[in-house]
Amino acid sequence: MKTYVHRVANIADSAGDPIEEGEKFQQALDVAQQELEQLHADVSARSGASQAAIFEAHREFLADANIIQQTIALVYQGHSAAWSWQQVIQERVDALQQLSDPVLAGRAADLRDVGQRVQQQLSGTGPQKLQLDGTPVILIADDLAPSDTATLDPQAVLGFCTASGGPTSHTAIIARSLGIPAIVGAGKEILNIANGNACILNGSAGKLYLQPGDADIQRVRELQTQAQQKEELARTERFAPAITTDQHRVEVAANIGNVRDAQKAAEAGAEGVGLLRTEFLYLERDSAPSEDEQFAVYREILQTMQGQQVIIRTLDIGGDKRGQLSTST
Repeated sequence: MKTYVHRVANIADSAGDPIEEGEKFQQALDVAQQELEQLHADVSARSGASQAAIFEAHREFLADANIIQQTIALVYQGHSAAWSWQQVIQERVDALQQLSDPVLAGRAADLRDVGQRVQQQLSGTGPQKLQLDGTPVILIADDLAPSDTATLDPQAVLGFCTASGGPTSHTAIIARSLGIPAIVGAGKEILNIANGNACILNGSAGKLYLQPGDADIQRVRELQTQAQQKEELARTERFAPAITTDQHRVEVAANIGNVRDAQKAAEAGAEGVGLLRTEFLYLERDSAPSEDEQFAVYREILQTMQGQQVIIRTLDIGGDKRGQLSTST
């Protein structure tokens, strides 16, 4: 087991030339945008378009005119760009955390993640990296940002337990897509657990067992073997019809956003596509796709699904999916 605690930068305010501070701020925003573009592409290739859309939403935070204007206003009042950005982001994070809707409140972690990304550029500190020695671990953390979770290697991090967060957070969603067992919102007490302790994490039950005995570990290994055998059996039968124990036929379809998702769905035994999100054709690029390009993508998806039903949703841009092209499409 390994404990990971986010480093909180202490940003001291210092007066600087407003023009220089403004230029520094713009450079930080530009670099953060480039990093998120790369992260979006990496997650899309690894986990699919749905999970990657999380980081498209992060890019929208960077383009929020109110956030930028408020930061610049503080800069021109004589504050540094780093301090101004921290104040503006923290104010919004605090407001989100006060919301009664857990889904909306959970977006505070996304905004904090974006804020830290820009702050690293402004302060020159660089991203905080998880230091592992090559031995697979269960990670104990105060919290994991969505971008932290997206870069985890399931072979190195066998599971994680965080003090804060919730089951609808983007961190939890990404963990599920990577097949990493996780417990979120376990409370600050878990941060008192010493590094190196043996433990058992049951993500399905939401339980963390400390200092298990040899018999406990052996039992868990047996359960893991049984689960793997069950998964392998399910994989061999993935193309068979889904029938409940009382003999009801259930159609199993996939939600997809691109050709890669369709290929994964077909390989997993999906009986069709219940939702093809056409907006991802726009969100994953800087120029509008032509009619021929769109036709080519739809045709390849249909061919991939080999005659099975594909339900296409027409362009859904707006809200949390306002791409760069939304003003021109």
